[in-house]
Amino acid sequence: MTTTSTATAAKNGFRPIDKIAVSLAHGFMGKGGQLEHIQLVDSVSAGICGVNAKDERGKVRTVVVSLPAYLDWGTPINQAEAANMDNRPNRSKAVIEHFGFIMALVSHGIEVQLLPPKENIPEGVYTRDIGFVAGKKLIHCNMGADVRKPEQEQLIGGIIPPREVMIEGGNVVLEGDLLFLGTGDRTNLAAVKWLQEVVGTEFEVINVPLKPGILHLDCAFGPIAKPNGHPGGALVYESAFADPASVTLLKKVYGKLHGISQTEAKLLGTNGFWINPETVFVNPRCEKVIEILNNLGTEVIHLPMDEVVLGEGYARCSTLPLVRE
Repeated sequence: MTTTSTATAAKNGFRPIDKIAVSLAHGFMGKGGQLEHIQLVDSVSAGICGVNAKDERGKVRTVVVSLPAYLDWGTPINQAEAANMDNRPNRSKAVIEHFGFIMALVSHGIEVQLLPPKENIPEGVYTRDIGFVAGKKLIHCNMGADVRKPEQEQLIGGIIPPREVMIEGGNVVLEGDLLFLGTGDRTNLAAVKWLQEVVGTEFEVINVPLKPGILHLDCAFGPIAKPNGHPGGALVYESAFADPASVTLLKKVYGKLHGISQTEAKLLGTNGFWINPETVFVNPRCEKVIEILNNLGTEVIHLPMDEVVLGEGYARCSTLPLVRE
C-alpha cells in the first residue's frame, strides 16, 4: 500500500492494511489455484458454468467465494459494524478461518470460483450480496452502501437492475416457485416490481418487509432441509419482521417455524449454508440452532467464522451459489 493510499484509508477511518493477511491470502490462492476444485477468477460470468437454482437446500455444484484479507470498515454500514467499531476483525485470523471454509467446500466436491481480495472492496468477502441466481438467470444486485458498489463490477453477463432499484442478494430466499424478497434498509419496494418482471411466471416474488436495522432477510430467516424424511420447517427470528402477516405466510409455506433468540440471531444463526439436503454449515456458537438441526437428523458442520460474523455475515453471506441442483 502506498503512502498516499494509507493516508486516504486513515482519513476514511479504515485501519492500515494487514500485510500478513494479504500475504496469507495470496499464498493460499497460489496453492489453491493448483487444486482440482478451485478456479481463480477475476470476475463471475453466467456463461462459464450455466447457472441454476430453485431453492436453498439442493446440492451445490458451483459457488463463488472471496477472502477477507481487507475486511474492514471506516463508517459502519450496519448495526453489527457499529457495535464492533472497537472490535473490528482480525484479518489474518479471518483469512485462516476462510481457508478452512473453502477447503471444507472442496472436500464435499464443490467447485469454488475464488475471487481475489481487493483493497477497494473491503467487504468483498460477502459475495452473496453482489448477485443471485433465480432459475437459470444470473441477476446483478444494486447495493445500498457506496463502499460496496465496486463489488458489483465482478459480475458480468447477467441481468442488471435499473438505478432506482436497490437490491442485495442477502434479501433473496428461493423456495420452489416462490421468491421471498426482504425489503427495508438494503432492498427497496421498486425491487419487488422489477424482479417480478425479470423472473416472469417462473417465480412469484413475495415482499417480506423487515424492521429498520435488520440487514437482510437471511439474518432473520433460514429454511431447513428435510433429511431422512423428517419435516424441515425454518429458523426464524420473529422480531425482525415488520408485518406479522409475513411470519404467518412463512409458517403456511414451511410448516414448523423454529424461533431463535436475539443472541443467536446476532450470531447469524439463520445464516447457515446448506450444501445438500442433509448438510449445513452453522456457527458453532449457535447452540440452540444446532440442537434443532441435530434433532432433525441434519449433518451440522461446526465452522467458526468469528471475524466475518463481526461484520454481520456468516457462511451464507460468504457464498454466491451459481449451480444448485
